[in-house]
Amino acid sequence: MASGGVRFLSAYCTAATCTPSRYSLLTGEYAFRNKSAKILPGTAPLIIDPSRPTIASFLRDNGYATGLVGKWHLGLGPTDRKPDWNGVITPGPREVGFEYSFYMAATADRVPSVYIQNGRVVNLDPADPLQVSYEGMVGDEPTGISHPHLLKMQADAQHSGTRMPFIVSWPGKVKPGISDALVSQVDLFASFAALIGEPMPARAGADGENILSALLGKTERGCEYVVQEALIQIAVRKGNWKFIPPGSISERGGIGIWNETRVDEPGLLFHLSEDPGETRNLAGQYPDKIEEMMQIILEVAPEKAAGQKGVDKKQLGF
Repeated sequence: MASGGVRFLSAYCTAATCTPSRYSLLTGEYAFRNKSAKILPGTAPLIIDPSRPTIASFLRDNGYATGLVGKWHLGLGPTDRKPDWNGVITPGPREVGFEYSFYMAATADRVPSVYIQNGRVVNLDPADPLQVSYEGMVGDEPTGISHPHLLKMQADAQHSGTRMPFIVSWPGKVKPGISDALVSQVDLFASFAALIGEPMPARAGADGENILSALLGKTERGCEYVVQEALIQIAVRKGNWKFIPPGSISERGGIGIWNETRVDEPGLLFHLSEDPGETRNLAGQYPDKIEEMMQIILEVAPEKAAGQKGVDKKQLGF
């Protein structure tokens, strides 16, 4: 695929964590615009309103077959009660556009650790009904609390947190090569709409750009900038510059263990082509660039401009 397609060196998911990045992919909107789009417990309700368009429902409505295989982690069931794990689990992927689905509700480190196909738990035994609780222990099997070595998770706002491998392969349509175009999953909705020649529906893709030409290998001009989100912190990349505003960067060292790196005024500024490891802070040398990057944050996410501190287990979906 890489040799016959476009391999992107500057491709990003919008968040270093699961639920927020999936939310952005489906909606074309940064996850911090939805206060429910944080790392969810396995019993969380669906956080995407089925009445709003997603990339899946948009493609389905335009005649394309849609399917989901893998991890879901966007919530299941209504907001006023827990999902019926022993019956039909709804609303879920089908209600936001996926005609077929085979998935896990959340992650492998949190219950329910089952596969779900088209809204029903696979191989469910009626004589042994499924019980799911985040308030109390069910049975006597080991958990992450009793066996913390079972949990090894970390998320941060550094460059490695959101930059991802990304290849576009379409024989006969894509010009093979390596591209440094800046691309983000938040832009895929608008780009697919352009690909099939249909306008974006209302209430969709508020933050996405049409970067179809870059995806097809026709240009190295991608999106103007990318906003990156960690647990509560954000960062901005524009061109070769990366900016992290004042506040703190939190890294999880284990259950109940947090390592925080303080980010003093005016923030952290890195030139990625010269310093991909983000080891040399250039903020003091380029005040105009700091002002430019901070203006993006003020326009896109003003509530994040001052930086945020502190995390708790609720932000990890437990």
